[in-house]
Amino acid sequence: MTAIWLVFGWAASSPDAGFAAAGRQKMSFFATLSASLLPWLLAACGADPVPATAAADTVADAGAETTGDASPVDGSPDAPDATQEITEDTFAADTGVADVAPVKDVGPPAVCAALPDGPFQPALVSAAFSGSEDLAFDGKGGLYAKKGSTIQRLAADGSVSTWAEGIGAAYGLRFLPDGHLAVALYQASTVALVAPDGAVSELAKGLSSPNGIYADLDGNVFVTEFGKGQVVRIAPDKQKTVVVTGAKAPNGVVLDPARSLLFYTHYSEGKILKIQVDTAGNVGEGATVGQIPGAALDGLALDACGHLYAVDQKGSKVYRLRLDATGTAIGEPALLATFPKNVANIQFGSGEGWQADALYAAGMPGSVFKIAVGVPGAAVPVAP
Repeated sequence: MTAIWLVFGWAASSPDAGFAAAGRQKMSFFATLSASLLPWLLAACGADPVPATAAADTVADAGAETTGDASPVDGSPDAPDATQEITEDTFAADTGVADVAPVKDVGPPAVCAALPDGPFQPALVSAAFSGSEDLAFDGKGGLYAKKGSTIQRLAADGSVSTWAEGIGAAYGLRFLPDGHLAVALYQASTVALVAPDGAVSELAKGLSSPNGIYADLDGNVFVTEFGKGQVVRIAPDKQKTVVVTGAKAPNGVVLDPARSLLFYTHYSEGKILKIQVDTAGNVGEGATVGQIPGAALDGLALDACGHLYAVDQKGSKVYRLRLDATGTAIGEPALLATFPKNVANIQFGSGEGWQADALYAAGMPGSVFKIAVGVPGAAVPVAP
């Protein structure tokens, strides 16, 4: 059972363990991460694997496909195989990836050392949306995206229902821990909040072309201001703090609480940058993590191993950038998939009926695709 304690060892040896202010955020992150990786850890150390349905009782993640070759479906996601387990052996057998040394101090070795490299074949999940640059999972079985002036909820069985109305041009979508959905209204210079009952209110206004959104486990919302070249943090009490200035068309944004790093993109330069930031509001100097020449980098996502995923909105491609324990790139960004329709943002599957180790991608045409990347996402807020 030694492997089971690797997650907790990872937490204890995190490179920014001295940031006491981030303690609660990190413990929530690692508790969720430990539960979501339990079946793989048990299998890696020789114990009987825990069925995916049992793991779902602890963490609302479902689905266990292990390959990226999936056939398109007609309007609904693939039903997950609750009996199939992902182990270190199946990674190597299914993907041809040999047992290699894990990234030092960055995640459970049995999972992170055996990530399949791709490229993967995108599978069509749904064409139910339109005009939605982003998508969001509530962790309770719903996928949300925009259609016209409404926000629609797509269930894993393919059924669609209207959740909120009167929504203008929207880009970023992310759920907060209290169940509200934050929506970046680009043209209205506002971040709106959609309550669980569909009522719409304001979280912040006076923003300059708000675009990407990331909500952390404490209820803070990070927003990229595309027009002003900055990133702001909006606290639960609606107080705004500028954490990045001088950015060149910032777009995607994601927080890594384990390393106290905020990652964001320079859309027009194809760059991914990082800046040290903690929950007390202190920031450090920004630094370039990686660049994809000719790309227009939009949305970002973070996996449970601490690696980044970025969308090239111009080329409708998704890349993975492997990172070490300090958030420094290991090698060059690797192309994972090219999509048949435009995509701008990505999210890991979350909730019953959605594949936890797959990235779901969406863009303005409204189609949602998925690629199975072999690892779940980092912990994110889910609706209560």
